[in-house]
Amino acid sequence: MEWWKRAFDVAAEIGAKVSGGPLGGMSVTDASQPERRERRYQDFLDAVVKLAKFAKAAGLDRLQVECTPLAREVPSSVEMAQRFLGDLEGHCEVPIKLLVDIGHALYQPLYGPEARMPQWLNALGPSVGAFHLQNTDFQSDSHWGWPDNRGTFDLAGFAREVRAAGLQNVPAFLEIIYPFELADEVVLANITSSVMHCRRHYVGEVVNLPHTA
Repeated sequence: MEWWKRAFDVAAEIGAKVSGGPLGGMSVTDASQPERRERRYQDFLDAVVKLAKFAKAAGLDRLQVECTPLAREVPSSVEMAQRFLGDLEGHCEVPIKLLVDIGHALYQPLYGPEARMPQWLNALGPSVGAFHLQNTDFQSDSHWGWPDNRGTFDLAGFAREVRAAGLQNVPAFLEIIYPFELADEVVLANITSSVMHCRRHYVGEVVNLPHTA
């Protein structure tokens, strides 16, 4: 709780109006026993109410909770997210929104091979506060960029699904993660090509890779 309170202060200091992340993890033991899981869930709700109070005190407009592809975290499914938001309704001093990561939402080992983004978009609708964009093979939380032959995520198709759900104004952030030892110039080149890929296929801009000396 102290860590998050300080994080909100830092966010406000740099001019951000929203902060948050994955919050609702529990132990394997707690998650595997229904009564203990429910107690931890209720504890988590109480904690989020306190975090919302901290967020308001820091000057933030809302608290954002990231959905994760792990069954012992909250929320890790559409149904759990709906319950979570419903249980908090009317109890928080700032609005609670969800951050939906496409690599999380389409993680087939948890959600099955039929997992599709409209299942999240249409069910959660205005509760979605932001998206994380990444390239993935749907078998891991890959966080790859573009191009990457391992990933097959159709970003342009996702953009169409977002528009169809009426969520085109929800902020989207590129979130890709590299091995620690990867050379700087390789990271920079992939970051550049990934940003251009998102501008072309998600935003719909006509852009070309910049020329380098």
